[in-house]
Amino acid sequence: MKQGVSNSSKRSTFKDGRWLHTSRTLYVTNVPPSTSNSLVEDLFKDLDGFVAFRRATAAIWRTNSHKFSPTDEGILVSYDKDDNEERGGWSVRKREDEKRKRQETDATRIHYHCSACSHFCLKLVVPLTELPARKTDGSRVVDMAKDLVHLMCAKGGVKLLKREKGTEKQFRYNCELCDLCVGYRPVSYEQETKFMYVLPEALSRRDAEQQQTKATNKEIDLSGDGTEIVEPKTDLAPS
Repeated sequence: MKQGVSNSSKRSTFKDGRWLHTSRTLYVTNVPPSTSNSLVEDLFKDLDGFVAFRRATAAIWRTNSHKFSPTDEGILVSYDKDDNEERGGWSVRKREDEKRKRQETDATRIHYHCSACSHFCLKLVVPLTELPARKTDGSRVVDMAKDLVHLMCAKGGVKLLKREKGTEKQFRYNCELCDLCVGYRPVSYEQETKFMYVLPEALSRRDAEQQQTKATNKEIDLSGDGTEIVEPKTDLAPS
């Protein structure tokens, strides 16, 4: 268990030829489970500058890495250390390391833009060329929980297509800017789905090489009506 003891005093210390602000928050560790918060608070409450005593670890355990959407990377929650290297420096370094790691991870993500207008559409963990292709139309099968990092497309309406085994219903994803169809899902936008299908010719990859391609799509049907961050869950195997 770890508790935070807040102190509003902003005292400074002269060290190595400069003034350094001391931390305004103390952290108490190794408190026996049988010891109540009131007993620990009694130890500090009469000290000069004491403001409040509160639990910290439990809140961090419950909120750290929380994802507001399945495609989020998760929020970071740390102890209320001060905001520069001299005040709670270890916490600052930790946040900087975590930020650097996130940036390094994001640098490996593959960005795809609309081939017609260059508007950003989606971000993947792996290139489309490494994903399985659907036999019926050559679209790439994207596992929305495993492969998809971010989706920024408009709902493009419903398209009915005749297939050998019957009629297929596609719920289209269109470019937000030019309305080009870049992919689709097998079920309605309100339903959960594990897979979506991406039309590789409708997208151009944007990375260090800045690959540029052009594509057109003649099957655009209905205009978009908004954006959607998909929540993948159900098991719909690719066909």
